[in-house]
Amino acid sequence: MSILVTAAFGLGVAGIVSYELQRTAVMQEIDSRLEGQLAEARKVVDAEDSSPTVGDALEHLMSVSVPPEDGGTLGLLDGEVAYTSGMSDEVQLEKIRGFATAAARAAEPGDPQLASFSADGKSYRYLAAPISIGAGGDAGVWVVGIDVGDRLAPLDATFRVYAAIAALSWVVIGLIGWLISGRLLSPLRRLNTTAARISTDALDERIPVTGRDELSAMTVTVNTMLDRIQTGVVQQRQLLDDVRHELKTPLAIVRGELELLEPADPDAVAEARRIGIEEIDRMVLLLDDLADLTEVRTGVPDFAPTDVTALTDDVLARASVLGEREWSVVQRATGDARLDRARIIQAWLQLAENADKYSAAGAPIELGSVGEGDAVRLFVRDHGGPIPAELRARLFDRFVRGEDADRADGTGLGLAIVSAIAAGHGGRADVTSSPEGNTFSIVLPRLPEAARRADEERRVAERMARERDAEREAEQAAEREAGADRETGGAGETGVTGAERAAEDERAATAAADPVPEAEAAHPDATDATADDHSGKVA
Repeated sequence: MSILVTAAFGLGVAGIVSYELQRTAVMQEIDSRLEGQLAEARKVVDAEDSSPTVGDALEHLMSVSVPPEDGGTLGLLDGEVAYTSGMSDEVQLEKIRGFATAAARAAEPGDPQLASFSADGKSYRYLAAPISIGAGGDAGVWVVGIDVGDRLAPLDATFRVYAAIAALSWVVIGLIGWLISGRLLSPLRRLNTTAARISTDALDERIPVTGRDELSAMTVTVNTMLDRIQTGVVQQRQLLDDVRHELKTPLAIVRGELELLEPADPDAVAEARRIGIEEIDRMVLLLDDLADLTEVRTGVPDFAPTDVTALTDDVLARASVLGEREWSVVQRATGDARLDRARIIQAWLQLAENADKYSAAGAPIELGSVGEGDAVRLFVRDHGGPIPAELRARLFDRFVRGEDADRADGTGLGLAIVSAIAAGHGGRADVTSSPEGNTFSIVLPRLPEAARRADEERRVAERMARERDAEREAEQAAEREAGADRETGGAGETGVTGAERAAEDERAATAAADPVPEAEAAHPDATDATADDHSGKVA
């Protein structure tokens, strides 16, 4: 609405001002034409000296004068129409009701007068010039008039066209403004509508992204935030379900031991104490793994360029202390990848730790990395027994453990954490098995989509920060310039500038080197005054 009001105001003001300026120019041209007619009439009267009366002079003037275009002439004697033009006037002033009376009254002061007259919806501009011969006699008035409406007709037609075009432009501006504002505000309306529909039971709503402007970037950011919120809520529910499910068994064990405890039997008390401590330790380990899994799933990886070759050697150095066996690197990928180095090391070492736990004592374990197009595969290979196919399909789920899990302590969350870290990078975790052993892998894109989004969000934030800094610097520069102007103005008002001081010093030095005679010093303008006098006489 404000756009339409502003556009209407601008078009209206522009049209009115332009019309008034051009109308004023037309009226000035009419007045100039009337004054030109008066000058011609004076020449006619001055050239004719034989007219004995005012009537004769008027008659002669009316017979020889040429009426203006879109106008006519009229001769009045004693306020009455006495003579009309002998030519076919465009405007017959004598037929306009009340015109003769108004013209006679306008000429009463005795000097030619310009005046306006309106009748029957028309407007006229006229000049009334009194004519007199000698003292006394009849009062004659020569009148020349122009139809203002006819002169303004082309201008009025032009501005009627302007008004139509302005109205059409106003409609077009309103339509374009409506379309643009609708496009600009539609993401905000969708955001508002989507936010109103989102609840803890409906977190799947997202805002469609269209275009590549700042609103689209904001929409992407909001959708990413909604993804994180949904992931956080889902993980929170899952965490609560896991805690409720997994803590039920150790708590039941502790409760049963306490219920059956015979306080008088020292051996029973010691056994109950041992079992309670073990179950509490298992619960603490479980809670730590659940917290770690939740953090991995809800957090945003800290992406940074990482040398895959150096990363492979670093993981080998860390894994070699996990167990007394032969650790080696069989392949090394080259190049960089955008990774969260700490999380990838955590996941890779988790695979190495699993291989150490479930492999035969002393069996070698190989690590390696290999490039696969735009991705990189990080793997750990052991020489243990093959994993059944049905178990491999769900091995990376929560609380899933192998058939020989009794050989090692654990909560069944280690591989789930590995899978969550890989998913956070836009990759996956998988396992292949053969009679010779098992290979656990993490397949990661070298440039994850999450890293692209993070880069885009960072670029938008940096651009906005640069724009804010530029605006702030411009304001500060304007303030400094204004302060300098004030200081310069103050110096000019209160003292002499450096240039003026230098000029005075130079004049003083010249005077000291070439003294002026006392007579010239007493009258320094005498020569100039004489020259001025001679110049005036010549003019």
